[in-house]
Amino acid sequence: MGNRGSTETMSGERTMPVDTNEGSLREVLTRWNRMFWWSGVRPMLQRMVTADLTLAESIVLRSLRRGPLTVAAAASCLMVSHSAASRAVDRLVRDGYVLREENPDDRRQKLLTLAPQGLALVGEMEGIAIDRLERMTDVLSDDERDQFRTLMAQMIVRHATHLTQQDSQTGCSGGPFALEDAAAADIDAGNHDAILLKR
Repeated sequence: MGNRGSTETMSGERTMPVDTNEGSLREVLTRWNRMFWWSGVRPMLQRMVTADLTLAESIVLRSLRRGPLTVAAAASCLMVSHSAASRAVDRLVRDGYVLREENPDDRRQKLLTLAPQGLALVGEMEGIAIDRLERMTDVLSDDERDQFRTLMAQMIVRHATHLTQQDSQTGCSGGPFALEDAAAADIDAGNHDAILLKR
């Protein structure tokens, strides 16, 4: 078989031609992950930056999309110290994205909820990512889109059990990047304080 040459992008990165009929599942997933990040995640992160949010603050907002949290639970979602989570929460409260009120079940604690401004921002960021990802399916036929949707739905539902088990261990409802419901969770590992709080 002949040697296939590489191509060079405008940024100077050298890439090999894509052959979807070759390569392992891991190799295809690697390609998909790069395309997913460039087309969906990157535009969402750009909006996060324009909103002057740290990664930690963005995670808190998305976690609160599922429901109220204590600061301790927010720290669990972030996988950082209580003090680091408190700093992230303080900024979100100050900027009007989060409400901090007395916990009716334990007056020693404060309960965090999304303010309307925070809810709107989370919805906007998720909408940016979903709109970009939806465009990626435009290259598929109607039958292929149906197959793609069915396979993704199966993965989500089957993975939900695993996410529920993780929730019980971490105390973070829905995972650090929780979306609409338990069967549509977007999980990512937390990082240390320096990365999450970096501006």
